[in-house]
Amino acid sequence: MGQSPGDNPSDPTTLDLLEEIVHHTLQSGHVPEAWDIYWNRIGGYENLVWRLGAYERGERICRAFAGGEPPESCFSLREKSILFAERTTTKSPYLALPETEQAVFINEWALYLTGLGRLATAARCFEFHLEMRMQPEDWKNASFGNQNLCNVWLQSGRLKGPAGKGALSTAAEALRLAERTDDAKGRSGSDAYRAAARKSRGDVPGAVADFRAALDWQQEVDGDDDPLYGKRGVDHTHLLARLGRCEEATRLTEANKEICLKEFGAGGYDPYTPQCNLVLSDLPHESIEASSRESLCRSARDWAVTRNAKEVLCWSALVQARLELERARSAQAAITEGLKIARDCGFGLYHIDLLLERARLHLVRGDPQTALNDIGIALDSGIPANNKTGQPVLLAANDKECGYAWAIPAGLHVRAEAQLLRAAQIIGDPTHRPGSRKTPDGSRELIKQAKSDLQKAMRRWKKLRDPEPTEDNNFKHPDTGEEYNYRAAETFRVLSDLSDGVLTRYPLQTQPTTPMDQEPPKVFVSHSSLDKPFVRQLVDELQEHNVQVWFDERQLDVGDSIVDGINTGLSEADYLLVVLSKNSVESNWVKNELNFALMEEASKKAIVVLPAVINDCEVPPLLKDRKYADFSDNFAGGIRNLLQVFAHETQTAGGAPQTLESTRGDDDCPSELSALRLAELRRRMTKRMSREDLSTVWFDVFETKMDNDMKNRSLVECVIELLDRANNRNQIGLVIETLCAERADLASP
Repeated sequence: MGQSPGDNPSDPTTLDLLEEIVHHTLQSGHVPEAWDIYWNRIGGYENLVWRLGAYERGERICRAFAGGEPPESCFSLREKSILFAERTTTKSPYLALPETEQAVFINEWALYLTGLGRLATAARCFEFHLEMRMQPEDWKNASFGNQNLCNVWLQSGRLKGPAGKGALSTAAEALRLAERTDDAKGRSGSDAYRAAARKSRGDVPGAVADFRAALDWQQEVDGDDDPLYGKRGVDHTHLLARLGRCEEATRLTEANKEICLKEFGAGGYDPYTPQCNLVLSDLPHESIEASSRESLCRSARDWAVTRNAKEVLCWSALVQARLELERARSAQAAITEGLKIARDCGFGLYHIDLLLERARLHLVRGDPQTALNDIGIALDSGIPANNKTGQPVLLAANDKECGYAWAIPAGLHVRAEAQLLRAAQIIGDPTHRPGSRKTPDGSRELIKQAKSDLQKAMRRWKKLRDPEPTEDNNFKHPDTGEEYNYRAAETFRVLSDLSDGVLTRYPLQTQPTTPMDQEPPKVFVSHSSLDKPFVRQLVDELQEHNVQVWFDERQLDVGDSIVDGINTGLSEADYLLVVLSKNSVESNWVKNELNFALMEEASKKAIVVLPAVINDCEVPPLLKDRKYADFSDNFAGGIRNLLQVFAHETQTAGGAPQTLESTRGDDDCPSELSALRLAELRRRMTKRMSREDLSTVWFDVFETKMDNDMKNRSLVECVIELLDRANNRNQIGLVIETLCAERADLASP
């Protein structure tokens, strides 16, 4: 290598070079040397994530140490090597490392997987790491391993599972091991994790006490009087925000950001500042201006997008939805994005919160039945694991292994509002006379259930009051003087309205959705740097039409990895827009991005390649058969071509809204598919159907063989053509009927 690049490199070119050297060193069989490069020159997790947020790069390097195998395969290889006293280093090179470094490797890999939202795999890694630490009685590192595992259980919503399978028990074990070694740093972290688990379970006094203990141990270690910082600080101020201590939460969060700035530098790389910004943006709206809250939320989301940091992406979607609902704007796109991430990754608590926000959105639209469906999933039924799609289990708030205390009164409140809206719709009036015999039986029962739910919510809010109010932040009952969590004020208002004969303030008629309700299409623009002036104009125009565009000039910060950023942008995109010019057809970057997208098509990830020709050039052979947007003579015409594609795919497959009584059951395949945007129907068909499956549907609809027209075309192209042709011939209904007969599973998310 010549001279060392120095400690903790941040330059993407240097990191690319070092990563390449690690790969070649592993291939040559020099595993310890490869580990030395990763640990001492690249800087391991501490540099890649704490400073750079490069989760994908770290996970990629770990996979190289595992010989390209997934973590589960590595565990079986290691167990086999121990049983038979043989080193299977060809398949899994990391086995050539000493035992202690193997344990470090497994822990590092699990940390990257956690950041990427692969929670189930991360949990298995951490469990395996703990086995390796406990055998030699390495209590100190076992304590830190339990803290990491606790973080996974917290994110997945498994708050109170059996020993080692829930956040509370895992945090308690971490604390026990830290006390055994008299490790002050371990005690601080363990106390903070137990506080976070107690906070989510609703044990507010216990959480407050644990955060205080964590602060004492932190200050003993650091020798200063700083407040809790890093993740400990984020979790602490999140509790203060839930208790309504907005001034203290703001002050301590700003202090946390300042400490992180000193710790990580001014590059904006640390993983905690975005979380601090989300705490601030989610404070009650009286505490901070709406524009500032939206700016903070956007900043956190932008940080997460360029790093594929799944938890922050999901959290920012939740906060964005709340902000939009507060300002009477549609939150559909944010909620849809958040739910997709939560379900893909298994973020149990975010999933519950997002479902409750979607229920609120349904009430704003005058649709109480669909709201009740979402509330039922959030509070009581959850979603079981789906082995076919790989979706992990998502626990309900009332599940004994979850017990998410903050969602239960919130859910009871929204459920009561949905019941009252339904009652008002039956009566045909948002008001009624309490106790009137003229009230229809169905409405009377709904009103009775709603009142019961509101009273239950009040009792729950009382348990979540601030035990040490410092800002007059608890709600005081005007009749009894009893104190409740500040959010009980809204529940009390609905109860008071009900006593006064007001059932609802929501619209009685179902409100139609608008184009802004649709999740915007995500477009990755592949181009030559020589065409930047044209691309800037193109991007601005698309964004004006509610198209979400990934453009390297605006998505990559100084110090970000170009490779990681582009891979993230491509993997999240619905479309690859290839700007074809004399410059770009010779560009290696454009060729690589095009190859990536075509491979995604082949692997059924449903990226659609859209060529855009801006001058007279040689179109690559792989794109010659594709329809393209022509900008060579008329910019407005080219834009119109693209927008027609996006507009077509944002149409629903059926076009008819669901009725208030519609439910989601196994017999609702036609209504479920009809309600989907064509883009979503295309994605599901591409990801779940084989070419043979699609050929059957094609023949049933068009009475001709698919290969007559689409031979040698990719699966996604065939799906697009099928839907486009059926739409033009008014045969989408027949497509849906055929899909439900052949593949009813497409109706499930």
